[in-house]
Amino acid sequence: MNKQVNYWLDKLKNAETLNLPVFPLSNSTEEAVSSVEITVSADEVKSIREIGRNKDLNILKLFLGGLSIVLWKYSLQEEIIISTPPLKLPDEDINGKGTLYCKLNMQKDLLVHALLNQVHETLNDAYLNSEYDEEQFLLNYSLQNGGNLLPIKGIGFNYQKINATGNWLSNHHLLFEFIEDTSSVIRVTSRIKLLPQQLLHNMAKSLLISVLDLSKNKNEKIAACSILPSNSLQLWQEQFIKNNRDYPTNITVVDLFNQNVTKNPKKTALVYGEKLTTYAELNEWSAQIARYIIHHTNKKPGLLIGMMLKHSAALVATVLGILRAGAAYVPIDPDYPIERIRDIISDTECPIVFTENDQEQITIDGCKFVNIATNVHVENNLSLSTPKPDDIAYVIYSSG
Repeated sequence: MNKQVNYWLDKLKNAETLNLPVFPLSNSTEEAVSSVEITVSADEVKSIREIGRNKDLNILKLFLGGLSIVLWKYSLQEEIIISTPPLKLPDEDINGKGTLYCKLNMQKDLLVHALLNQVHETLNDAYLNSEYDEEQFLLNYSLQNGGNLLPIKGIGFNYQKINATGNWLSNHHLLFEFIEDTSSVIRVTSRIKLLPQQLLHNMAKSLLISVLDLSKNKNEKIAACSILPSNSLQLWQEQFIKNNRDYPTNITVVDLFNQNVTKNPKKTALVYGEKLTTYAELNEWSAQIARYIIHHTNKKPGLLIGMMLKHSAALVATVLGILRAGAAYVPIDPDYPIERIRDIISDTECPIVFTENDQEQITIDGCKFVNIATNVHVENNLSLSTPKPDDIAYVIYSSG
């Protein structure tokens, strides 16, 4: 049994916490645990059973595959971990068995049939190593990860026809269930206070759409798989037109931001993963970046500042900081080939490019690569610029 504990410790070592989009709830007294259900019609259940060849184990695999696509689309993370209870197979005793952790590697070029094969192999390996002391594993995992259980307690899935009954996943942050009965449903239960019910409802609908489309998408890349209703674009367009309103043309996004800093300094301005940033905090963060730019450049009209950042809170603060310095930002994908990055920086003559780490691969005369996390502190209290509505905001290089 110690062998299986070690298997799971090794399998889940350095696992990533899934970062889902979250939103601050308007009512702070709202229950931390919330749940939504959507109905799965008899025809939809029939289709799912046909895709799974009427085998409960295959249906479990379909849902794990469909859910991994949904989570990848929502988070854009390449590592997805889904927990599921032990399998209750005929003539097998679940005593002494533990939770199965399916660790899946997602990439935009991954084909659906390759993903389903990966689910099959991962679930099979998990089953072969299911006899282990779960309490001992959780204790060792907690010690191994500094007390952080979030990577393996984030997402759970349960299909009552094949998974063992009980409270296996009762403390997971987000639990998906397919309950097949006379009235079948997909249920999503959240223990994250920042996930509103509308988001849970959308994720349940996305899961159903993803599972139903798996058979016809087998030779498609997962990036091409839709998780939205076919009429969603039309509905969004109608809602967009309905909400059409006039905006002032004599002020900038920096002006609007400053207004909110003054009115609502303690309100949440930015949410990334589980980290909340207030308007006051974002104001100070972006101002620090702006002062760094002003201090280290000869301010001139049309100044361009590069940023090689992944989607993060720092990206938003950097955009604001560049604009507040009176400059325009140039987004550069960190995954671009080095020569492509060189060409963009040379063409724009960026004196500064903000990065997420200490960039040592690229050296360009006249350009300084600055780690946004550690190297933007400036002692003096330089006054910030006031951009005008007709100033350049950004310059982007497209693939076309």
